[in-house]
Amino acid sequence: MSQNVNEYLRIIERTRLLRNTSDELGKLVGFSVGSGNGLARMGGKSPFLKDAIFRELAHLVEEDYELNLQQVLDTYFEADLFIEKYGAFLKQKSVPYSLVRYFYDDADRTDDISMIVDKMEGRHVPIIILMILGALPRISSKGGDVKDIENSYKKAFKFLRETVCTNTPFKVLPALIQMEDAQRCDPSVMNRIHLIYSFNIVLNTYGSLSTRMRLVQTNKELEDTIVFPDIEGLWVEDDVSTVFWKYEIIANGYKLRRYLLNEERKELRYTEFFMKFYDSPDYSWAAILHPKSIEFLLSGKPTPNQYISYVAFDLTDDQLTFEPLLEEGRWFSVRKLKRSKHANYLEKILSNDRYEKINECKEYDYEFVILLSAITNYHVYIDAPNGRYYKVPKKLNECLESITINDDAGIIQFENKTYLAFDTCNLYYDVSTPQKLADLGIEIVDSITTKE
Repeated sequence: MSQNVNEYLRIIERTRLLRNTSDELGKLVGFSVGSGNGLARMGGKSPFLKDAIFRELAHLVEEDYELNLQQVLDTYFEADLFIEKYGAFLKQKSVPYSLVRYFYDDADRTDDISMIVDKMEGRHVPIIILMILGALPRISSKGGDVKDIENSYKKAFKFLRETVCTNTPFKVLPALIQMEDAQRCDPSVMNRIHLIYSFNIVLNTYGSLSTRMRLVQTNKELEDTIVFPDIEGLWVEDDVSTVFWKYEIIANGYKLRRYLLNEERKELRYTEFFMKFYDSPDYSWAAILHPKSIEFLLSGKPTPNQYISYVAFDLTDDQLTFEPLLEEGRWFSVRKLKRSKHANYLEKILSNDRYEKINECKEYDYEFVILLSAITNYHVYIDAPNGRYYKVPKKLNECLESITINDDAGIIQFENKTYLAFDTCNLYYDVSTPQKLADLGIEIVDSITTKE
């Protein structure tokens, strides 16, 4: 339901949508905005001037948040009408949680929302929830300036941590950490349009990971953005350091080893990480997995955020720079690497048997080999030893129905156990014993059967 420009300007001012106070809004538009001199009065009776004011505000919102201001205001207006009409059905404390499960988690409708979900659209849900939580005002509100925006964020954070921090591969959703980081590191960003923007991103991110099938689709979309920059070889933070790094390309990303050289002891200590690089429209970024993350992946438990680091990266003139995207995961502390001028010397050290190589995280050492051999109507075949095949029934998990020959699937060896790994699906099966194979319905066969 589109409003006229006057109504849009009134909603912006009354809800303090773009700035927390009238003074701040006045500074933004260059006019005093106060009693008797509201935003909707600017431009007088000239439709052209009013349109120009709104267009400038819309341009600012698009630049800062990549949001369409008119769509936000229409959604806010419609959500407000919904609450006015169906407020009696929104009083149970469970309603916001049930709305998230229904709209973002493919859950069945529950009794507390059964009378209302057919009357709203998904785009209304974030604003309706924020209104129910008391983090956003009704349009008719006469509360005036925002006196405690921090409390609105706290209500949103509490709700999100109680809902979206479940049923995903992460202990805490990275998008939620990013939202909290922005508020903590720069309180000046806090206002109601930013709250709507951030809340919506977190819910949409959760929705992309909340079920196995959604996770698979998200992973497949990410796979399309994977890049393999020209970084193989040896890198250093500075030329005189005893620390150096080595990138080795593998089928699904890079092994990255950090070496610490002790010349006196003839000792090389190292830690091995796994790293993937992505090139998105907004920025180039990478994910670095700590060695300990393998334990959580194979056990099916959410990986704690401190074992995954997300960084923006730039490769220019043989210099590789990193900028953390999240406060958590800062264990990957290197910020700039450059190609070593002494690569030949360092390679000789690496190949010299006189230097003892000590793996600092030996207990988390694993090997992943992509061995996807064939896909038939009902089975997926993974190469097994001695020229045989693991015959995996697709009915084992619905996600296996969407497996393609380009997906990362194979075998992981860890702690003297063998796992079949369907990495794109986040599925890992222990097949170390005949009993485990039998329990899963997986066979080891001599040949691939295409006619089933």
